[in-house]
Amino acid sequence: FLKLIRLLRIFRLIDRWHEQIPVSFAAVTFVKNLGLVYFWAHWMACIWGGVGLTEELFTTDRHSSTWIDSIDRLADDSDIWDVYLVAFYWGVFTLTTIGYGDAYPHNHAEYA
Repeated sequence: FLKLIRLLRIFRLIDRWHEQIPVSFAAVTFVKNLGLVYFWAHWMACIWGGVGLTEELFTTDRHSSTWIDSIDRLADDSDIWDVYLVAFYWGVFTLTTIGYGDAYPHNHAEYA
């Protein structure tokens, strides 16, 4: 976990570059915000995908469905990267509040 916190040092590195290379404040702010959205969307995708896969593996009710089952693009032969891409898409759209409708929770574990 501590190594993840070290990733936030990238902002200090960007500040040093900003002092050495003349870049507009707007460009620096844009890159920082883009990095933050990517960072949090990645973690949301990992958690969201993990919940969907875990619920799918350990459920006793064979009639329950997960968000992974509801996505047509995620066939039975899909690999983990397909699930991650859809979960990352969900994370970005959730963070930016653009809206979505094709990846949403389907059971109690996913709503939590």
